[in-house]
Amino acid sequence: MEVIGAVVIFALLMAIPPLFVFPPLFYYYRKSHPLRVEAEAARARKARELAHH
Repeated sequence: MEVIGAVVIFALLMAIPPLFVFPPLFYYYRKSHPLRVEAEAARARKARELAHH
C-alpha cells in the first residue's frame, strides 16, 4: 500500500511544476506571436525581393 501512496505523491510532484511553468509560457507566446508573424512576413518579403534582383 505504501508503494501506491509513493507513486501518487511522485505523480503529484511531477504534475505541479508544469502548472506553474506552462501558463506564463503560453501567455508570453500568445502575446509575442503577432510580432513573430510580422517578422516572418518581413523576412519572406525581403527574401522575395532579393530573389527578384
